[in-house]
Amino acid sequence: MSVAGIKLNPAIAKLTSNGQIHCIICNTQVKSKIWTAHLNGKKHKDSCERLKQQLVSGVKRTNNNTASLANEAPPAKKIKEVEPDQPSSNGPLPSDFFDEEPSLSIKTPWQKSKEGESALLRDRKGIIDGVPQGFFDDKRRDGMVRETIENEAHMNEEYDRLMRELNEKHIEEEAKAEEEDERSARLRDIANADDQMEKWMLLNAMEKLKESKLQEKREKASVAKIDDEGSDDDDIDSTNWRAKRFL
Repeated sequence: MSVAGIKLNPAIAKLTSNGQIHCIICNTQVKSKIWTAHLNGKKHKDSCERLKQQLVSGVKRTNNNTASLANEAPPAKKIKEVEPDQPSSNGPLPSDFFDEEPSLSIKTPWQKSKEGESALLRDRKGIIDGVPQGFFDDKRRDGMVRETIENEAHMNEEYDRLMRELNEKHIEEEAKAEEEDERSARLRDIANADDQMEKWMLLNAMEKLKESKLQEKREKASVAKIDDEGSDDDDIDSTNWRAKRFL
C-alpha cells in the first residue's frame, strides 16, 4: 500500500477515507506529506518503546501466573517402599554366611565429594532456573509455558522486523533528502553563475559605451581645434592683405 510515492506498512499504518494516514501505534491521523517526519519524530519513537514495554510486561505477567499455578499444584505423594523381609537377628544364620568375604566400603573424603556432586547433577538435570522441579510433568502447564515462550519469541521477532523496516525507511528517506539537497545546491550554483555572467556582460557593455562616449568627445574636440586653427590663419591672411594696401 502506497500514497503519494510513500510505501505504507499495513502493520503500523493505514490510509483513511480523507486521504490522510492513520498511525496505528500512535493512534493518530497524519498528513501524507509529513508521514516521514512523523516516523522520525520523538512521539512515534516513544510510542514504539511503550508498545515494546507493554508486550514485555504482558509476557512477564503470563510467566508469573504460570509459576503461581505450578506452586499451587499439590505435592506428589510419596509411595512408601515396602522393604523385603529381613531375617531376624535372632534367627539362624544362612548356610553360606561364612563362605563370602566382606568387601571394604571405606571411601576417601574426595570420593564422597565427587559422588555427591554427581548425584546433585543427576537431580538437577532437565531443570530450568525459576521453574520448580516436576513442573513439566503436567502436559497442560507444559503447553502453556511453551506457548508463552513461543509468543514472546514471535513478538520479539515482529518488533525487530518492524524496527528494521523503520530504520531502512529512515535511511532511504535520508538518502533521498541528501540527494535533493545536492541537486538544490547544484541548481543554486548554476543560477549564481548565470547571474554573475549577466552582471559581467552588463558591466562590459557599460565600459564599451563609456569608451565610445569618450572617443566621440575626443573626436569632437579634435575637429573643433582644427576649425579654430583654420579661422586664425584666415584672420592673419586678412590682416596681412590690409597692411599691403596701405603700403
